[in-house]
Amino acid sequence: DGLALMTIVPRPMHGLMKRSGFEGLIANWYLRGIGLVPADPRRDNYDAFTAMERVLSTGRLVLLFPEGDVRTAPGVGPFQGGFLLLASRMGAPVIPAAVRWSHDPWAARPDVGPLRYLLRPPRGLAVTFLGPRWYPADAIERDRLRGGLESVRAAVAGELRARGDMRAGPSGEWT
Repeated sequence: DGLALMTIVPRPMHGLMKRSGFEGLIANWYLRGIGLVPADPRRDNYDAFTAMERVLSTGRLVLLFPEGDVRTAPGVGPFQGGFLLLASRMGAPVIPAAVRWSHDPWAARPDVGPLRYLLRPPRGLAVTFLGPRWYPADAIERDRLRGGLESVRAAVAGELRARGDMRAGPSGEWT
């Protein structure tokens, strides 16, 4: 999703990408060259978030996926709080994006690697950018952080539900 978004947003973006995507000399060189920083969804990413703070301090855009890992199933997974902490600390807005149909746009081409989005964006990819949200420095407080996370997640899930990309699961939850 990140590489696809980088091809459709007119301003350069920087972001985090799963460390395994950087394997290989050419992939590592290229991904770093377009502004991506390796991160591990299961570890402390202090250095990666410090790099994103430097990006934001120069007025450039940062693209983060709050689910923290690659998700192949439709729907919205649980959010992690790193993006809110970063935005709060840097005084930057959070602009949620609802990415639709991205869970299976390349299913017919499993031989195409992660750089496939640079060749051409996948057909059927639809993105809706929602209104900016600001989280002041006191949003770092645990209860306010949890509320902010749920607010952003609910906005994205609501947009996906409204566009028909989510459905009710067996126990009534939206997936």
